[in-house]
Amino acid sequence: MPTAPDTTRRARPPRGPISIFMVEDEPLVQDSLRVVLGGFLGAEVVGSANTEAEAISWLQAHDDAWRLAVVDLFLQQGTGLGVLSWLAPLKNGRTVIALTNAATRANRAQCLQLGADAVFDKSEEINEFLSFCENASTGSPAALPAATTRPAKRA
Repeated sequence: MPTAPDTTRRARPPRGPISIFMVEDEPLVQDSLRVVLGGFLGAEVVGSANTEAEAISWLQAHDDAWRLAVVDLFLQQGTGLGVLSWLAPLKNGRTVIALTNAATRANRAQCLQLGADAVFDKSEEINEFLSFCENASTGSPAALPAATTRPAKRA
């Protein structure tokens, strides 16, 4: 796995509509998220990846292009956990969200430990996910701790 770049360079998130980097390997989910995030938040998906390696490569080349990252855990190659781990030292005030169908208690805990700001279940917590994204886009406090810690399906 590639190593994270030197983090002494501070990335400055772009101004204007929130810029989102998406790590999702299902084309229909990716397209749906683009439409919903664009319509609901006026957000722009500035990049996307289907695999862990593609995600890391894009992030290395576009360090200052995103303000919010949405990461699925299961990918065509590698895992979202690897992406979260790689992203942790690069956050610099930006928001990282895990959005998965595998939001078990253990996966939630691991995502948060790796630096995710929140974890949401794709099928059960999409409204909470959108509210969290809206708060992140406006700079409001991300006051939805229940969405990241509530009891979930057993692993």
